Amino acid sequence: MTALEPSSRPTDVGRLNPVAEPREARSFVGMRAGIVTRAAAAALDGLLVVLVTASGYAAFIGVLFLWRPAQFNAPTLPFWGFVIASGTLATLYLSVCWATTGRTYGDLVMAVRVVDRRGHHLAFPLAFLRALLYVLLPLGLFYVAINRQNRSLQDLALRTSTIYYWHGPALPHDHPG
Repeated sequence: MTALEPSSRPTDVGRLNPVAEPREARSFVGMRAGIVTRAAAAALDGLLVVLVTASGYAAFIGVLFLWRPAQFNAPTLPFWGFVIASGTLATLYLSVCWATTGRTYGDLVMAVRVVDRRGHHLAFPLAFLRALLYVLLPLGLFYVAINRQNRSLQDLALRTSTIYYWHGPALPHDHPG
């Protein structure tokens, strides 16, 4: 057998895709995340949404140029239009991520996950409502800094939590369906 031929021995999947969980972090798994972690995750998600919105606008301008290059005049997007587009995209992005995996890209980088009061992924209606509240009232996140349980105003209103969680996409106690 050469080095390029597949092995007939079973592969230890854990060796191929190890979970990078620092030993020091194991005691934090399941605890509610603090303001610094959550603000960093939100900043990453916000940057992602702004970049996607700006890229979409640039693509729209490119299509207009290709459609009629001789009469091309770059449209201007009013600030409120950018805010509405970004807010809509952020709401959809947060909703889908929280309802499917429990984490956004920022949450993944900061090793946190959003869970309901039972520790499961959020149902889509709850994820959508939470996302809408975060987009409409972003300062509610900073309540984490003064709340002894590290909960935002949105968490208190909807009985959700953002917990430290380094493992893969599935929660160990999720039920199928």
